[in-house]
Amino acid sequence: MIVTDQGAVFSLVCDYVVGREPETAPEVMGGAAMAIALDDPKLAMSRIHTRILLDGWEVRVEDATSANGTFVAHGEGEWTRLEPGLPTTVTPGPAYVFFINGAKERAPAAALALLGRLD
Repeated sequence: MIVTDQGAVFSLVCDYVVGREPETAPEVMGGAAMAIALDDPKLAMSRIHTRILLDGWEVRVEDATSANGTFVAHGEGEWTRLEPGLPTTVTPGPAYVFFINGAKERAPAAALALLGRLD
């Protein structure tokens, strides 16, 4: 399940493209993925920022060569910045993806603060 910081919920039933204008991604335009458009008035997020890919029972997250990066943490683990263009498998269990904050160094800390508010 995908839950945004704005409370929208998406079931993991297909591939997704996340960003300010994900509907412009070729895979969305061709019907192979669905778009998750996130409001970003500060323009810190790229138009096509992150891909969430299903491969059988595996979920993979890929930074779509975004300007500010995509970060992943499993459970309470350390945040890792994804290598652009390289799909990374998310292990079963709680996993968090953060891709909104424009300040690369502060992104994981901001994500942890957001998660603390959700508890």
